[in-house]
Amino acid sequence: MINFDFSFVKGVGWYPGHMLKATREIRKQLKLVDVVMILTDARTPVSALNEGLIKITSTKPTLIVLNKADLAEDEKTLDWAEYLKSKYENCDYVITETINRRGLKQITETARKLIKEDRKKKGATRPLFRPIRLMIAGVPNVGKSSLINALNRKKSARTGPRPGVTRSQQWITLADDMELLDTPGIMPPGNPLVECGLRLGLINAVKQDLIGKSLLVTYLISQLFKHENFKYLKSLGVAFPVTDYDDILKTIAAKMGYKLPGDEPDIRKTEEFILRAYTDGKFGKITLDTPPDFQPPGDTKILWPDVKINLDVEDE
Repeated sequence: MINFDFSFVKGVGWYPGHMLKATREIRKQLKLVDVVMILTDARTPVSALNEGLIKITSTKPTLIVLNKADLAEDEKTLDWAEYLKSKYENCDYVITETINRRGLKQITETARKLIKEDRKKKGATRPLFRPIRLMIAGVPNVGKSSLINALNRKKSARTGPRPGVTRSQQWITLADDMELLDTPGIMPPGNPLVECGLRLGLINAVKQDLIGKSLLVTYLISQLFKHENFKYLKSLGVAFPVTDYDDILKTIAAKMGYKLPGDEPDIRKTEEFILRAYTDGKFGKITLDTPPDFQPPGDTKILWPDVKINLDVEDE
């Protein structure tokens, strides 16, 4: 088998100016909302969880939504969900798939339950005479816009398989008694640790060109070997056991007919094909955040170094 070494890789962060501005706006809007939904990707439930947002919104009941569960391993998704629920106070979770509409009804039901519990804790006795207000937040490309459109059954929010599609906040009516504030995808400031960054690149939370598509493909294949997930590779003509990484790419290039002048394999096109196949779920269900890599972590310093950010400073 092949030995993979990523010790040479440096963490790559992505925190453009609009994310800082959006983080400040979220803090300002908190007084208007009843529940904060923090969305994460079920394949990378901790790597793609912006704990900074949870800290900022901790005064409100928190609903953690593990989205894209159709691409992750069911048992591990449930384990991570239970872990996250136990980690944060006044918190619950829902596991969702927008394509099959799994968990969508539970989102509104769980939000209502959290609001009821929170109001009871605060001693509120009068009914709520206005629509329930939710806020949805998370890192880029975990499926916020697709989830909103599925909940609303129409295209209210822009979607796309790349980070940074939503760039401003917008209110969306979900029902007669429920409104949702959509917010842009926001990364924590600073650089994630190596494996966390690679996983964020694979799910497109960080722009793949910042990390390098060749490196991401190498990391993906290392995870396929780790999980002994060879079915799709075999369907592309890869014969096992494999001892040379380059042979995998050359075999897939030949299978797909990706050639350069002189009959050389087009490796760049092959790598783009592999990343696309992963995005489309062709490799099956893979949960990338799994012990012992993340243990599960008692705190996310395992993933992100402790970064301080002053949200009270006005934009220049």
